[in-house]
Amino acid sequence: MAGLARRSRRQTSEVSEEFGRLRSRTSGDALTRVLERPFRPAWLWGAGERVTTSPLGTPRTARHRPARGVIGGTFDPPHIGHLILAEFARSELGLSEVVFIPAAQPPHKPDREILPIEHRLAMVRLAIATNPHFALSKIDIERPGPNYTVETLQLLRKRWGDTVEIFFIMGLDSLVDLPTWHQPERLIQLCRLAVMSRPGYQVDMAALERAVPGVSDRVIFIPAPLIGVSSTNIKQRVRRGETITYLVPHAVEIYIHDHHLYLTP
Repeated sequence: MAGLARRSRRQTSEVSEEFGRLRSRTSGDALTRVLERPFRPAWLWGAGERVTTSPLGTPRTARHRPARGVIGGTFDPPHIGHLILAEFARSELGLSEVVFIPAAQPPHKPDREILPIEHRLAMVRLAIATNPHFALSKIDIERPGPNYTVETLQLLRKRWGDTVEIFFIMGLDSLVDLPTWHQPERLIQLCRLAVMSRPGYQVDMAALERAVPGVSDRVIFIPAPLIGVSSTNIKQRVRRGETITYLVPHAVEIYIHDHHLYLTP
């Protein structure tokens, strides 16, 4: 724990210095230095057992096997909803880390225009930089698509081994759509589903169980605040010239502004 604390303080200090330079806009190379830090694949990181505490300090139950969280998406752009979901899941479930996996081109969004992966990777890097429990993986962009979640989980299972418990972190809207996913029955065999509610969505678990037998035993609902933030809304606000402050991390806001992103449909 002492090593983790030192790493957290050091990383937070380094990132704060970089973001200070970004805010001052005195050096055009500042952002480049942040984004070009050495990339370390998430599956090479250690995942030892640990006891976590809730935000109020209540101890969580220690796990008998290490556990990691996985959160996927286009992250176009990453926003506070993604970060809150990941952090609350990490705390509630005692996860050693949460791995963010940007999708190259999601199979369920074949016709939707999304930013080039370079921009989305850069924004995810900036969004998670100050949390030592968050990691970035390029697993879905380093192989040909389409990339289905079940295939990603199969690769992670091979790399992490059978001793690691995997939690796939999602919003309630994704759980509702689970029957339309590729091989949902196989997916729930590979992981458990950590689900956070989203405003305007409800799920009929009986109907979901009929569509995907066994899913009820694989779902854990995460108590977290309802955050009505979406990437679509953020892009619309940028086009209208409205503020996105506090909807995305400050470094992501700067990146969007400096690269003139989302100004056109």
